[in-house]
Amino acid sequence: MVPPGDLKEKVLKDAGFPLNSTIIIAFFPFADTPPDERTSIAPFALKNHYKDLVIRMREALKSAGEPFSNLKRKEIRFFSNSRLPEKQMAKESGLGFIGKNTLLINKTFGSRGLLAGMILPLALNPSDEADSGKLKPGINSCGNCRLCEKSCPGGALEDYRLDREKCLQHWTSSDGPIPDRLKKEWGVRIYGCTICQDVCPWNRNLPRGNSITRGLIDPVPSLDFFLSHTEEEIKEFFRGSAMGMSWFKGRHMIRNALISTVSTEDSPPLDHIEAHGLSEDDGIKDAALWALKRLKRDQER
Repeated sequence: MVPPGDLKEKVLKDAGFPLNSTIIIAFFPFADTPPDERTSIAPFALKNHYKDLVIRMREALKSAGEPFSNLKRKEIRFFSNSRLPEKQMAKESGLGFIGKNTLLINKTFGSRGLLAGMILPLALNPSDEADSGKLKPGINSCGNCRLCEKSCPGGALEDYRLDREKCLQHWTSSDGPIPDRLKKEWGVRIYGCTICQDVCPWNRNLPRGNSITRGLIDPVPSLDFFLSHTEEEIKEFFRGSAMGMSWFKGRHMIRNALISTVSTEDSPPLDHIEAHGLSEDDGIKDAALWALKRLKRDQER
């Protein structure tokens, strides 16, 4: 539960809720995928955890009885991966600390989890029992470790700050051409980057998190799938999954697949890549021409 203070007051005002309302936020660990089983889609996006969490929160309110079960849907705001300052709210609630990778790190599950919560038009007070396992606000346990900073392919992390313009995760779902210096570090990547989490000592030997099947993407499509289908067809394929969410566009996936072709031995036919060199989308066209240049150069060697 987010404690009283400037952060809570601002969030409630911005959300249009009375100032005596309650903000509940929780850390939901997920079952991670071993590195040697990773695909072109980051583990957290292979299942629709976001939708699953909202459904679980709705069911929890119903089972909690009055006054929670009497609340109408329009009276509640559920959130996960939202524009709200979720990490800061979680930190102030004692769920963990913000690490040098700028993610919330929980003392039990590291950063392998998602934040989700709800705003209720009720004045609630946290019980001592509910708060007994919290990490005390202000605790920072990164110490002198800089593994995430040193391992970030784009050099996006420094002194607890993230430079989005250098972050692969950011660029996988952003519009436009990807900077050449990041293309060289891209690897095979349709969505997401978890390198800063993979190297984090807090993520070693974790208890197993929640395993769900909602929105499961299995198998993950080949790179050629993205190059041989339209944006609309790709989005339809991923409907109901985390990859089908509105903020992630089909054009992002096509562009990302084009850049990935230079880093795989199973590269799609050149004519599939060449076709995108005529795209009206700047990001796709740039990626196709960049990939063609490198693939043809490699063939000549």
